[in-house]
Amino acid sequence: MNKKDNRSEKRVCFAPADTGHRVECWINGEIKSFKVLNMCQKGIGMLIKKTDTDILNIFRPDALLTITHITPRGRMEVNAVIRHVSTITKGEFKGGYCVGFSISI
Repeated sequence: MNKKDNRSEKRVCFAPADTGHRVECWINGEIKSFKVLNMCQKGIGMLIKKTDTDILNIFRPDALLTITHITPRGRMEVNAVIRHVSTITKGEFKGGYCVGFSISI
């Protein structure tokens, strides 16, 4: 059974070896850094590894955050709204979670 993709625009997916794109945010008084799994013009999918699931309760849909998007070209602080937290069911990050943000500058 194929699940319908409701995305309004195409995502760019990164190879697991790509470490050039990251997201940083403040959690419990310290800066945490996360791998970017995919992105588009208006959103970012961030990886929460299965070893870090203790912080999942911070990432609730509709929560507002300020995050720093780090790319090979530089850093940009953006406003983010969490849209979803999805379990990763296959591949290298199976058992982890993808936190989807919509972003604005």
